[in-house]
Amino acid sequence: MNGSLRRSKLEIYVGILIAIKDKPLKLTHITLKAKVNFLTIKDSLLQLTQHHLIEERVAKTRKQENVFYAITKKGAKFLKIYQEMVFLFDSNPQAPFTFSFA
Repeated sequence: MNGSLRRSKLEIYVGILIAIKDKPLKLTHITLKAKVNFLTIKDSLLQLTQHHLIEERVAKTRKQENVFYAITKKGAKFLKIYQEMVFLFDSNPQAPFTFSFA
C-alpha cells in the first residue's frame, strides 16, 4: 500500500468537510483537496448529504448545470466539535479524560 495508512470513514468525512468549509466546491475539486478517490467520494457525499452535514447547490449557466457541495450549519458545528475533541486529546496526553455535565 505504498507505506500509507488507510483513513477511516470518519477521517474521510472530516477531510471533505474541511475541504468545503470556506466555500462550496465541485466534485472534482473536493476529490483533489480532500485527497479521496472518485468512487469513495461519491458514497461519502451521499452519506454527508443524508445526515444534513453538507448540501448540494446547483448553479445554472446557459450551457450547463454545475453542482457544488457546501457545508451546512450542522456540518460546521460537527467539524468544530470534532476539531475540539482532537485538540483535547492531542494537547495533553497525560491528563485524565473526564466529562463535565454542567
